[in-house]
Amino acid sequence: MNCYFPVPKRDSIGVPSLSLGILVFSVVLLYVAYEYTPVGWLYYTLRSDRFERRVAALVPEFNRLNDAVMESVPVHPNTALMSETRTRQMPWEWRWPPGGPPGLVSSSACFTTDAPLSQVYEFYQTELESKGWTLERKSVDKHGYPLKQLFSNDQACVYMRSVCNTECEYDHKAIYEIVVYHDLNALLRFPNIPQIVYWLEDINRCP
Repeated sequence: MNCYFPVPKRDSIGVPSLSLGILVFSVVLLYVAYEYTPVGWLYYTLRSDRFERRVAALVPEFNRLNDAVMESVPVHPNTALMSETRTRQMPWEWRWPPGGPPGLVSSSACFTTDAPLSQVYEFYQTELESKGWTLERKSVDKHGYPLKQLFSNDQACVYMRSVCNTECEYDHKAIYEIVVYHDLNALLRFPNIPQIVYWLEDINRCP
């Protein structure tokens, strides 16, 4: 009497699974190529006009986001908002090198204070960090006088500097400006601005 035992079949990768794997790999490869290789930079350069139009169409939404952040930023108790200094910066065209991203959409306001600016800067650092913001950069002059500091939270930034782009009089008090903006990719959907563009161009972004 002969006995036969079934030989277990080897697992094989089905055609649908293989096709799905190839598709996923191809998508990931294209995404990496777009974000981090000259392929993305070339595409962006050739379509820069379209990207500028997309950013221009999003200006109202960027303004809404910037205004919300500006309202949430604490104000030092010994400071006062300078009248007619609340301004908005629209995206400007990046002339050189060609194909660079348009300028950031921002909201700004200027303040005067009787307090030492070093104290004011420390106040903002303490308050913003307690709200989840990260201090990205801070600079002072050779005498320790604060010049500027930059905070980020996700794709939003708060930039503080000891100047004000205004012709308003301020009675010789200390003055500083707060600028709020978001990274353009905060609202741009794919295809957004590739990371390689930020690396190759000396441009502003957040942070």
